[in-house]
Amino acid sequence: MGILSRIFEADIDYDNIKSVTVLETTQLYSNRSNIGYSFGSEKRSGRAITMQSIEPAGSEYSFNIKFKDGSAKIIKAESGTAICDKLLQISNDSKANEKPKEAIVQKDFQNNKNQLPVLGKNQLPNGLYVIGKDIPAGTYDFKWIWGSGSLSRIVKEETDEKSSYYFEYMGIEEKYQTRLCINVKCDAEDQIKIDGNIIVEISKSKPVVIDL
Repeated sequence: MGILSRIFEADIDYDNIKSVTVLETTQLYSNRSNIGYSFGSEKRSGRAITMQSIEPAGSEYSFNIKFKDGSAKIIKAESGTAICDKLLQISNDSKANEKPKEAIVQKDFQNNKNQLPVLGKNQLPNGLYVIGKDIPAGTYDFKWIWGSGSLSRIVKEETDEKSSYYFEYMGIEEKYQTRLCINVKCDAEDQIKIDGNIIVEISKSKPVVIDL
């Protein structure tokens, strides 16, 4: 990482820039002096008065510039200068060209949804899974992998603390669908029901840590 510095426009190789990120924006101010004269009630009792006022004077940007050769530099530039305007434009263009992660996943799914999926380790297709037989008892997270469907838990015995009312639509095609079911407690002889043309991945939930 380069040192924080102010540089001239000629010092920047714009063709070699890979990306520009705005790290910080600082408001600048300037002091303005207003001189006046106060008249007194008696002769020669008047006096000159100088008043200072603070006014906004633009902004100063800190940029992190990454170059195609792997180097990087942090510089400062004031708003309204040619170098600041160019770097802001490059930063905005970089953001516009970035594809959201969700959009990439959606496109990948659309391109491959008609292909026959391959089950990986700890991945479950649709079916009814008995806890203690098919899956060890425990608390689990369920992650969407492929397709569209739902996940529900059917408990052996209803209690005040635990009921069968756990149901989530899973997928990425509709707004009401979720990609993650977190911290689902599964006791022996409970059942996990996966419906639809879907594959989900099961993993042990991380323990809750409270440190107040």
